[in-house]
Amino acid sequence: MQEVFFEIIDRLIFSLKTFLFNHFLDIFILFGHIKNGDKMQRTDLVCEDAAKENIVEDRIKSGTSTVSKIVLDEQQAKKYHKKAGTYYTIYSDAVLKIEHKRFEDLYKALAKIIKDFLKLYSIKKDDPVFIVGLGNYEVTPDSLGPKVIDMLLVTRHLAKMGKLEEDMQNVLALAPGVMAQTGVESVDICKAIVDKVKPKLVIVVDALASRSLERLNQTIQITDTSIRPGSGVGNNRKEFSKDTLGVPVLCIGVPTVVDIRSYVEELMEKFQTKDVSPVITENEDIQFMVTPKEIDQNIIDLSHVISDGLNLALHHR
Repeated sequence: MQEVFFEIIDRLIFSLKTFLFNHFLDIFILFGHIKNGDKMQRTDLVCEDAAKENIVEDRIKSGTSTVSKIVLDEQQAKKYHKKAGTYYTIYSDAVLKIEHKRFEDLYKALAKIIKDFLKLYSIKKDDPVFIVGLGNYEVTPDSLGPKVIDMLLVTRHLAKMGKLEEDMQNVLALAPGVMAQTGVESVDICKAIVDKVKPKLVIVVDALASRSLERLNQTIQITDTSIRPGSGVGNNRKEFSKDTLGVPVLCIGVPTVVDIRSYVEELMEKFQTKDVSPVITENEDIQFMVTPKEIDQNIIDLSHVISDGLNLALHHR
């Protein structure tokens, strides 16, 4: 009887994976308990809340990419469980379609936004800028931050030797890993470095969660508010913000996963029905996260785009 039960379970899992694969998706499963009765935050993207609530977006074209700007006031921020501030979003399907010729438009759009923030914060060439790559190198959809760090041009050692070239920014970088690897909150590790080095700006790069499949690997969000590692998958850690680090923080993120409940609810909305499968909603301790099957190549390409944008903004002003 037990063998029959496990065979049924195996067939159900195989059927689910086959369904997702046929829709050009792969799946990985994260198990986690949601603390204190908190619901999982379905999206890290302000643009998705804006689309549902008709918040005004300023949009401009940047080559083959589209850039939008949203400014949330305190009332809107409270409603969407975000922080008040400025949110830029760059839209492009270049990475998804692996069209390398269009990558330049994407990283140039990113570089321009970063340069605007550098100007806003009056960052000088010899001011230290600390770049943090959040995420787990061993989990592909969560490895964006560490892989961006691998591709950055770091120069603090040159500045200390007095050999920093005229067009170079004083840059240091770190991939602090995740709490399951270190036993320490990532923000606490970075705060110790901030206290020692005293950078004028911290730039944080991380993978995000989206509500819609259409956003996956096609959206880059840049904000001057905060970022909370793991918030999109119900694994909330301490946030990176000016409040926790004591210096301005610029956050760059790309959605690489969608939780399956959000995916099903999106389908239900399209088919105009409120019935959601109880299999998806019954047990909130089990979270199914969906990511494209081309995620390996997507992460490599996104890492190049973001690191190129950072290098261009910081070292070629």
